[in-house]
Amino acid sequence: MDRILVLALVAVLVAWIATWVTLHALRVVLLRARVAGEEPHLPLAVGPMRLLVAAAIFDAGTGTLALPVPAYRLVTGATGALVIFAVVWLLWRTTDVFARVAERRFASEGKHAAAGLVPIGRRTAKVLFTMVAMIAVLENFGFNVTGVLAALGVGGLAVALAAQKTVENLFGGVTLIADQPVRVGDLCRFGDRTGTVEDIGLRSTRLRTPERTVVSVPNGEFASMQLENFAPRDRIRLQAMLALRYETTPAQMRAVLSAISKLLLGNPTIAPNSAYARFVGFGATSLDVEVVAYVATADPSEFLAIREDLFLRMMDAVAASGTAFAAAKVPPPQPAAAPPPASPTTTDGGGQR
Repeated sequence: MDRILVLALVAVLVAWIATWVTLHALRVVLLRARVAGEEPHLPLAVGPMRLLVAAAIFDAGTGTLALPVPAYRLVTGATGALVIFAVVWLLWRTTDVFARVAERRFASEGKHAAAGLVPIGRRTAKVLFTMVAMIAVLENFGFNVTGVLAALGVGGLAVALAAQKTVENLFGGVTLIADQPVRVGDLCRFGDRTGTVEDIGLRSTRLRTPERTVVSVPNGEFASMQLENFAPRDRIRLQAMLALRYETTPAQMRAVLSAISKLLLGNPTIAPNSAYARFVGFGATSLDVEVVAYVATADPSEFLAIREDLFLRMMDAVAASGTAFAAAKVPPPQPAAAPPPASPTTTDGGGQR
């Protein structure tokens, strides 16, 4: 036991020194080659490389310990598992590096659809690496991997039937990333709810609602919804119906329409040729004026401030013309319901009193 601990300590020490020297040498080479942009990726490989070197040195030294056969098999099996873990760890880190480089390159080239597929590709690659590593570890400890794979093949149909929703959500996520009806950070309406997309994963899409809660929608269901994306819009529609009192004269109505039209046409935040104010009808209790305009902003908060200012100026225009808004019609009070007639009572003899 003492010899195993000494060998493990020597393997760790040699691996630490070897990786430190290698990392330092690579930094010098990259600095001389002026490839400074790749240097930050080097520390990511230190951990798995150190474990890999230590496991290799320990495995090479176990032959000199003269261990019993059962102990030797156990030690070599554990060492092989560490080597497999180190290789998978290194592959995970390498996948992350390539994914970040690919995302930056696709984004710089304007290939947003390809950039959106990188996260799902990275996760899929990690899952495959992990599955292969698990099979390799089982085989390393002497398990019959062929039998396990055969059993999985026999039960594959049942698994496929049980995983219908999982496969549907997986392909739904691929569709969302490839087609990009919405992207991460976009404000959208899905069904009868509204939220900002925070993440599109393998199984579900997470959205932040205006109530600051997070809603997770399965990708298969989310991809089949009618999605309204607010992010690409370049302007927001303003619409209002002004109800003027019936005592408004034609001259006052013309003054109101002229003032509101000048207000809209002279406002720099209103998109050109997109605004009008029209007398559209005789309502039950009011003369109706429809106001429509497109505000040249995509920021909801800025739109609310502009709309508020326009509404206040419209109120000033109505007051300056000499008319006013119609009062809301209050329904007349309903008469109290008559009490129900008293039910007849009977005497003990069964006749009416």
